[in-house]
Amino acid sequence: MPHIQTIVRAIILSHHNVLLVRDRIEGHVYPPGGHIEYGESAHDAIVREASEEFGGRVTIGAFLGAIEHAFEYRGEKIHEVSLVFAATPLNFTYPKPPVSRESRLDIFWYPVNALKAIGLLPPPMAELIDRHVNGGKTGMWFSTLR
Repeated sequence: MPHIQTIVRAIILSHHNVLLVRDRIEGHVYPPGGHIEYGESAHDAIVREASEEFGGRVTIGAFLGAIEHAFEYRGEKIHEVSLVFAATPLNFTYPKPPVSRESRLDIFWYPVNALKAIGLLPPPMAELIDRHVNGGKTGMWFSTLR
């Protein structure tokens, strides 16, 4: 049975770098964040996820956009909508990344101008970040369903 998921992602920028997460098992790379829990606001989900993933404290800024993406994972059809927000770190700074609290995750800074080379997920994420950084855009929408 197909699943529809709502995800939040935090774009944390510093010195022309963005904070990213790599899943050591799957190899996927994405901005910090995760699933919104029932009854939880998008802002609260980002704050919770940053704390769970790396003990990060962040303030949430502008809504940058949404990315709609459908894919198959381990035989399941998944349709996810990622809500992407700018965020500012409160207890960590570039160039030292925060330490992961989850054994399967690596947390690291990556140059914004090289995002297309790393295979960032979901696929339109690199373009959303680039448009925000280079054009100051917010409220963007991307879809891989077309």
